[in-house]
Amino acid sequence: MPNRNESLHNFDPETLRIPWLAAGGFHRRYTASSLTEHLHPDGFELTFVFSGAVRWVLGNGVSLHHPAGTLGVIQRNVPHHGGDDVIAPCGLFWLLIKSGHFQRPFFSPEEAETLRTIFENAGNVVTDGSEFFVVVLKQLMRLLQAPDAGEVSVRARFLLHTLLLEAAASLRQAQRRQERRRLDAYRMERIKEALAADLKRKIRLAELAGQHKMTPVELTRRFVRYEKLTPAEFRMRARLEAAARSLRETPELPVGELAFRLGFSSSQHFSNVFKRYYRISPRAYRTQAGAANDSPQTGIIFRSGY
Repeated sequence: MPNRNESLHNFDPETLRIPWLAAGGFHRRYTASSLTEHLHPDGFELTFVFSGAVRWVLGNGVSLHHPAGTLGVIQRNVPHHGGDDVIAPCGLFWLLIKSGHFQRPFFSPEEAETLRTIFENAGNVVTDGSEFFVVVLKQLMRLLQAPDAGEVSVRARFLLHTLLLEAAASLRQAQRRQERRRLDAYRMERIKEALAADLKRKIRLAELAGQHKMTPVELTRRFVRYEKLTPAEFRMRARLEAAARSLRETPELPVGELAFRLGFSSSQHFSNVFKRYYRISPRAYRTQAGAANDSPQTGIIFRSGY
């Protein structure tokens, strides 16, 4: 029985006649309550926090922070409990969903497979809920206070299906954002490899951007966000670090020859740029490295224009 510190409303799946719904409801807790480790063998759990915040701790120790306005998914048979074995004061909407029961007349076989894939691929995750999800959820909460049970059953079934589809859309958007981030990271690593290769050759940014289906402006913007340097700055740093290695490891190589091999227009240009970056001339660097068998600290922030 609910006490004065909580307000509960649980759904009756048999009354609602929703094949995919194993259980669900609204919980509004005004004080922290015990929530020890448990799991759900009947399906995955979909939660939405509409006030306060929740922290789930999974059986493997991973912690999921679940603030107001976010959706959470915990997969079937995954042990989890509240942080410190309690659930904090919060407003929580939850559904226990049997993904193998997405079926006609509610979903076509293709739609059922798409939904199942989205929810299973989501893993154990917390992501932003949409504004539309909140609107529908408020309608459902108001509806459950209505006296006409027959009308409630029909409309609640419709609203619960809408919430399920909207949750799937939010999760798919989150998955796509993650896929884009992974693709961006892969592209940036390939671009870094290209920028750090064949340091004598002049690289045309437009050509490099075209190889990765981006404009030069887009490539530069993404690269700066990823690496905190422009492509030109990154390549210059790679050239200077290669120069420092050569100065340490090949003391017999003339500085002018080293400058030529790394694509500098002259030994004087190379010396000026090297000194701005390392705060020491190439020759002094080589002497110091030979004497101490160590490289000096680069205590200057790398800037454009080298």
